[in-house]
Amino acid sequence: MNTSKNILECCASLCEGDGISPRHEKNKENSVVHDNRRLCRQVQKLVRLAITELGLDGWDIVSVKQKQGKTTLILTIAPTENASFSDCESALEWLRSHQNEIRFIVANGINRKSVPALHFGLVAEADYE
Repeated sequence: MNTSKNILECCASLCEGDGISPRHEKNKENSVVHDNRRLCRQVQKLVRLAITELGLDGWDIVSVKQKQGKTTLILTIAPTENASFSDCESALEWLRSHQNEIRFIVANGINRKSVPALHFGLVAEADYE
């Protein structure tokens, strides 16, 4: 009697979700959404801290959204006071040039195996009050 062969055949026939209660699957989906929101909040706080420590004053992180695949976060910035178009361009250029330093600060502040890539964008004037 070859039990290891029977076990391997049984394991090969299993597919995702076998033996798992639908209630637990729903809870798993909710916990993933909760973890993603928590990550976005943590990154928002840490990037705010990082840009003030590194010397970019007058700008705030308005929102952080996660792209599909969990490897990229899109951070939307807005000026705290009125800013010209050239000020906005220079702030984005500053953020891109200091992106590695900001990511290092984020990596030290979150408890994750890998740190997502950070992409910065400006908020549209209609979206920000």
